[in-house]
Amino acid sequence: LAQRYSASGAVVGSRITVVADAPGKISDNRGGSVAMNSSGRFVVTWAGGALNGDGYGNELETAQVYSASGQPLGGKVVLGEGAGDLSAGTAIDSAGNVTVAWKVVPYRGSGPFGPDVLAATEVRVRRLNADGSLSDTFVVNTTTEGRQIQPSVAATDNGFIVAWNGRGAGDDAGVFTQRYTTTPPPAAPAGSTALDPASIDFLMSGDTTKR
Repeated sequence: LAQRYSASGAVVGSRITVVADAPGKISDNRGGSVAMNSSGRFVVTWAGGALNGDGYGNELETAQVYSASGQPLGGKVVLGEGAGDLSAGTAIDSAGNVTVAWKVVPYRGSGPFGPDVLAATEVRVRRLNADGSLSDTFVVNTTTEGRQIQPSVAATDNGFIVAWNGRGAGDDAGVFTQRYTTTPPPAAPAGSTALDPASIDFLMSGDTTKR
């Protein structure tokens, strides 16, 4: 469910049912995340999926965009699959382009989740553009060993920034960031995404300098 509020904390409109179980199915929808831009357009993301008989099921990272008045804009969009995070990092820029980052356990082995399911995780990102198109899914972290978890996203004037906890150069349990630019800038529908070479997978130290 979702509920809009005014800047003063007053309730605006009625509750919105973002996702509901299909008849006869039990779902594990959880980890809701929301982001809004300056025009009032907002996006809700969540992880979940129908559980099958053995208790295992795909977790689908899904998004739904809404207008400032709370009306859905298009349908629900599945961004990716996997053992995702409880709460994805979500951002929406002034033009309505959505960026979502979530944790994934890469599939390994022949079992339902592989023999080394906890050995390593990665942070993936996908963009839902304002025109309804989807970017490719890509991995943010360059260090592939250890756990990469708890991603967060913020929109910028010409792209976005992803931050996450994990293992990387200089620290086995650090907080890392990666900045991306989009071409053309988000004032138009988002185009290709490129790394900002001045900000590549670096560790934030106590004095905010790179290490």
